[in-house]
Amino acid sequence: MNVLGLPEGHDIVLNYKNVRTALQTTPPFNPICFSRAVVGTGNRCSLPYCERKIPNEDYDAFIGDIKKMEIQPEDPCLNSVREYHSGSKANIKFAILNRKQSRHITNIPDVIEAMLKEFKDVSIKLINYDEGCNIRSTAQLVEDIDVFISPHGNGLGSGLFMKKGSTVISIDSRWYSEDWFYWPMKALDVRILYYDCNNPSCQEFDEQLLMKLASDLTEEQKKEIMTQEITSVDRLLVEQYRKDSKRRIDIERFIVFLKDNLSFLLQN
Repeated sequence: MNVLGLPEGHDIVLNYKNVRTALQTTPPFNPICFSRAVVGTGNRCSLPYCERKIPNEDYDAFIGDIKKMEIQPEDPCLNSVREYHSGSKANIKFAILNRKQSRHITNIPDVIEAMLKEFKDVSIKLINYDEGCNIRSTAQLVEDIDVFISPHGNGLGSGLFMKKGSTVISIDSRWYSEDWFYWPMKALDVRILYYDCNNPSCQEFDEQLLMKLASDLTEEQKKEIMTQEITSVDRLLVEQYRKDSKRRIDIERFIVFLKDNLSFLLQN
């Protein structure tokens, strides 16, 4: 009798080492015949744990299909882009994505000003995906970009539509970083770099987000989250806050980071 109301039957586990309970089992060795069945493609992705890798030709076919889609001239996403230049040429093309809500970079205008002052003959597109961007307009915005800069998150996936050999830079918040996008970018021949700054100069206190996640935190707990990497506060709550919180870029350090990792800037 199913006292707990759990689903009947067993979960199929592919590796016998992962069978932990009586409700799990490995697949049978003998073939099973069905008169009618739905056959999927299996677990395919570009991450280490996937059963099957997505071949480059599948990526290329998908990108090609997206670029065949018609672009609407009144597209709000394309019309929201602001562009900045240093010099009369644009030998190196940057794009910076900034989000309005979570993971907002608070000092982007100062970052752009410093980059234009430091590097000659570059162009910088300031992109805002909150303005109704769809997959086609995203592909259009980044297809000729050399370096794409974005807060950590789905925006980094724009690298899918960038030319091979280009660079994506993830702007992480203090004490939070993850390498999920490394593997898809590697499969696409797009280089990804992580700008992880653990100094207070890269940190913003996002009280609105913190209150949304946990309104009962004491002032001492809030201070602990801001000043200590390891805290006594619930770990998952702290990780979610640090992942989604506003952030700053330490401009002086970031310029050095660009020079150290993008040698072509010095040759420009």
